[in-house]
Amino acid sequence: LDSQDNAIGPSGKGVLGVDYVEHVVLPTDTLQGICIAYKVSATHLRRANHFSGTLHSAPKKLLIPLSKQALRTGFIRVQDTDTKEYKLHYFQAEFPDINAAEAKAYLELADWDLHEALQSAKEDREWETDNEVGDIDDE
Repeated sequence: LDSQDNAIGPSGKGVLGVDYVEHVVLPTDTLQGICIAYKVSATHLRRANHFSGTLHSAPKKLLIPLSKQALRTGFIRVQDTDTKEYKLHYFQAEFPDINAAEAKAYLELADWDLHEALQSAKEDREWETDNEVGDIDDE
C-alpha cells in the first residue's frame, strides 16, 4: 500500500487504487490463517476493512487487498464458493438479522442456489416492508 492508505475506495470500503478479492469469514477462519492464505499483513487487512483487534470485530465479508506479487504473477487465492458452509455464511453476511436456521431454509428451498436464495429473501423483505401492519388503508 502507498501513502494513500487511508483513502476510501468508491464502494466506501477498502483503499483507493488497490485491487481486492472478497472473503466470507467462516467459523474455522483465523486472522493469521487468512493473512497467510492471501499473503497479506494483518495491518493491511485491518486497514482495508476498517476494524481493529481480532476477527470477531471484523465484517462478515472481508476485502482482501492483493499484493503486487499476486497481481504480477496472476496467483490469487479464491475461496471455495460451492460448499454449503460458504453459502450459509455468505447468506448471513448479506442478511445479518436472519438466523442460521432461516438462512438454511432459504438455501434448501432454492436447492442451495445462493443467488436464488438471496433473491427470494430480498423479495420477502420487500413484501414485508410494503405490507407492514399499519400501512393498510382503512376503508
